[in-house]
Amino acid sequence: MAIASTSLNKAIRRAKETGTFALGGYQLGELPRDLANIRELREIKVINCGIETLPGWLAELDIVSLDLADNPLRGFPSVILDLVNLRQLGMSAVGIGKLPDDIGTLACLQTLTLLDCGLVSVPDSLAELTNLEELDLAFNNIGNFSHLTFPPNLTHLILSNNLLTRVPESMRGLAHSGFWSLITLA
Repeated sequence: MAIASTSLNKAIRRAKETGTFALGGYQLGELPRDLANIRELREIKVINCGIETLPGWLAELDIVSLDLADNPLRGFPSVILDLVNLRQLGMSAVGIGKLPDDIGTLACLQTLTLLDCGLVSVPDSLAELTNLEELDLAFNNIGNFSHLTFPPNLTHLILSNNLLTRVPESMRGLAHSGFWSLITLA
């Protein structure tokens, strides 16, 4: 326990100095409350830390990058939708199962990584993410994108290891000059 406490204290101290809180492999269960007082905090990266929910105070910070990979989240934390300046969101291997219908409200989002989240579909509001450039939906259970219009600035789309067997008609329009990375479907 002393090692974990020392590492946590160092990570909090670094966050105060750099604006980035990064920690991996420690079973925190929740984000440390001390982070709420770091007004300069811009990035949070907690990998495999046992995070199940996110606190409401997170919305009071100007977070631009949030990586929650490999945490046992209980659904998509609604407070994320309040992070109006969020540019990067990583939620790989969290098992959220479903994205909220209003994911499109994250207007500044540029990178969205949802690798291995148990998704079977994505909401139509994804098209409203007009600044989105990179979208990783690999290793989910998505079988149909026929209804979806993709964001106009999308340049990287990763769909490998889903249930897609061919490029859906809705994706054929992505062959514009700026789009250059469609990864294998099977």
